[in-house]
Amino acid sequence: YLFFFFKQKTAYEMLRSLVGSEMCIRDSIKIGYSGTLGNKGASAIKLFVEDSSLCFINCHLDSDEQNNQFRLQAIGDIHNRAFQQEGVGKVKKDRIEAYDYKFLFGDLNFRLAGDTVEKVKDLIDEYRRLIETGQTTKAEDFLQLLQRNDQLVRSRRFSEFLSRYNEAAINFLPTFKFDKNTDDYDTSKKQRVPAWCDRILFWAAEGTVINQKFYTTRRYLESDHRPVTAYFTIEVKKADQAKKDQIVKEIREEAPMLMAMEDADLVKPENTDLDEDLYPISKK
Repeated sequence: YLFFFFKQKTAYEMLRSLVGSEMCIRDSIKIGYSGTLGNKGASAIKLFVEDSSLCFINCHLDSDEQNNQFRLQAIGDIHNRAFQQEGVGKVKKDRIEAYDYKFLFGDLNFRLAGDTVEKVKDLIDEYRRLIETGQTTKAEDFLQLLQRNDQLVRSRRFSEFLSRYNEAAINFLPTFKFDKNTDDYDTSKKQRVPAWCDRILFWAAEGTVINQKFYTTRRYLESDHRPVTAYFTIEVKKADQAKKDQIVKEIREEAPMLMAMEDADLVKPENTDLDEDLYPISKK
């Protein structure tokens, strides 16, 4: 289990104190204005727990329904550029997809495509009424109706990376946009369509074990978003140090002999038809 509590220190500082400074590295990926400004993009942290690798990617992507393609492109850019040294001729060595556990979360800003604000608000009002009257199963049906046009779900197959992430069932109302300090969805002149902008996705490598205990939202009125929270448990790998040390020892012992054999191959006569008894291999 990993429990993170933050008081005064930043999340990054806390993680470094938990797992060690050399085992916890962060990076920031700017997406806004062709990658020159950090108004959109991601902050990523990679770390090791025992012999398992984890990567956390906190995103803030482009807003508005019509910018869905930009969001998909940004997710690809973030995965391709994170933890890479920028510059011509640089080789990508540390790939996010190679990590055991990946978590992608934040204000991903995906919207409900094609729905009107009136239609969505009516469905939300009906959901709330059904919950209040104890008709939970019927209320869940209305929630499913709302999610049919969710851009994240509909766009998965078009994104190399997004298609590999999983998300637990959403059993809470859209997280954006609220009038601050109320439970009312946007009543401003813009009348934004409510949407699940805030998400938590996970991607576990083959052979790993991950379980999600819950996925929910919190009633935090000071923001126009509702924060989402999730709780995961994972299995962590731990190498047998004694066996590892023995293998390293054997390799080191065999290395001189292997090097000698390699050197010997380099001085063999070019005419391979000659009898090797007449031309013994000379060793350097």
